[in-house]
Amino acid sequence: MSARGCRLGDREKLEKLCRHAARPAVAESRLVELCDGGVVGSDAVRADNVAGT
Repeated sequence: MSARGCRLGDREKLEKLCRHAARPAVAESRLVELCDGGVVGSDAVRADNVAGT
């Protein structure tokens, strides 16, 4: 967890902070299940290690 905040009246920074806090940590569409049952981000996967292939 990080400590973030904004000054009173700084609506632009408050809006950006709220948008950031409301987004999901990782999009499920970017996750891939490996043959060994592990899960990684799709950018770090080789096709021969993906479950169901």
